[in-house]
Amino acid sequence: AEGFGEADVENGAGLDGSSPKASTALTARLHFIVPVWGQDYIERFLRWGLPSFLAAQNLPAVADRTHSFDIVTDHKDLNLFEHPAMDRLRSVVSVKLRTPADDLHREGLPDDSLGYTKMTRYYNAAVTAQDRAEIAHVLPTPVGVISDGLFPAILRRLDAVPPAVAFPGS
Repeated sequence: AEGFGEADVENGAGLDGSSPKASTALTARLHFIVPVWGQDYIERFLRWGLPSFLAAQNLPAVADRTHSFDIVTDHKDLNLFEHPAMDRLRSVVSVKLRTPADDLHREGLPDDSLGYTKMTRYYNAAVTAQDRAEIAHVLPTPVGVISDGLFPAILRRLDAVPPAVAFPGS
């Protein structure tokens, strides 16, 4: 079902509070969104962050359940993603490079004054580009290192609970 406040027909959950039907099928799919811009941060992402995503028990272990991996960046930085780690990522999952920066620059604010506002807008641009309810958006920071085995653990948790919106803590 589409839209806010409607029943989850596929899983049997209704607005009356009834429980969803038990399912043994794994259905949740992951949509990774990584906003990163500027040469220093992109180099850190390619050197440290992305290799942790590509650890054996992360993206390669959930590739069949990954909808897409979106990298949101400034148009001027697109050439910085010509890197062997990106080739490896493309061999594992569908990769999209997005550049919604034009809207931010129209506001007249320089890049360095936006900080987390820019990152939030980049996350928002990629999330709103997807309209599929069965996708869980994963919003990691670009320079974080991901523990090996985290992504299969996320999917196990998603498969064990009724559909919901989750806001990870900081």
